[in-house]
Amino acid sequence: MKCKICGSANVDIVYNGEIRDGKVGNFTKQAVPIYKCKDCDVTWHENILKDIDSFYESAEYRNAVDDGSEAAHFYELHDGGVYDTLRYTGTKIFRDKVVADIGCAAGAFLDFVKGSAKTVIGIEPSAIFRKSMQEKGFVTFPYAKDAKKVYADKVNVVISFDVIEHVEEPEEFLRDAYDLLGGGGMAIIGTPTNSPVTSKLVGIDYDKVISYSTQHLWIFSKKSFESMAKRIGFSSCEVKYFQRYSITNLLAWLKFSKPTSIGTSHYSPNEQIDFDFKSVDAVYKNELEEKGLADYIVAYLRK
Repeated sequence: MKCKICGSANVDIVYNGEIRDGKVGNFTKQAVPIYKCKDCDVTWHENILKDIDSFYESAEYRNAVDDGSEAAHFYELHDGGVYDTLRYTGTKIFRDKVVADIGCAAGAFLDFVKGSAKTVIGIEPSAIFRKSMQEKGFVTFPYAKDAKKVYADKVNVVISFDVIEHVEEPEEFLRDAYDLLGGGGMAIIGTPTNSPVTSKLVGIDYDKVISYSTQHLWIFSKKSFESMAKRIGFSSCEVKYFQRYSITNLLAWLKFSKPTSIGTSHYSPNEQIDFDFKSVDAVYKNELEEKGLADYIVAYLRK
């Protein structure tokens, strides 16, 4: 087996067993080998989904991950996450710019961008979500390859969050973003990591429930992003880490060995204790972000 990102033969199988299939609590019936490249640090498994493009175009996918296939339900679940996304992008980058979001779903984030951007382009395979966005006046396309026919070299900012881990050919995905961008434009691509601290402390109970998923074909690293960016021709690649889950999430995993939470965390708390974790949590998140051990990675790719 050679690395599908950098081509190295320095690859190990780091796990071979059942993995999450859709929402938490569902698992595959067969063992799935998980590979890791020792050179570029990417982790992946071979796609076991049939007709992956049609799957992401369908309501079945959204229902499988508990997102729901209706726009109103999607907004209810994801409007609160706009704050996190703004942490990754800031606001100044959108003013009077042409902005494209690859994998925008129903456009929860783009609703907040359209007030300052010149043009907003929603790229989303789900016809239901595209229809919802079109009704609000957005320009939409099912795939980046379709958007390129109109907007190649014309986009100032491409954003994409929680998408690249789903695609079979991530380098092709980044190349589409590159082709959309005009000179000096920037692509901002975010994706979950394997939460190395939680993974190391909890072990395989965490990895097979959270990190390894049929829908997530990839877990990227700084090295793997840099490797792809160099081959595509981006002039620069800066990578930053962000910690989304709180220290109470880690404590809950250590106590219960399953997804839950304790204390003041907003992640589905079902057990409360009389202690305020806010100041401890701030230090915890800052340390993980500074040391590159956080649960989310964002690549800033300049054309």
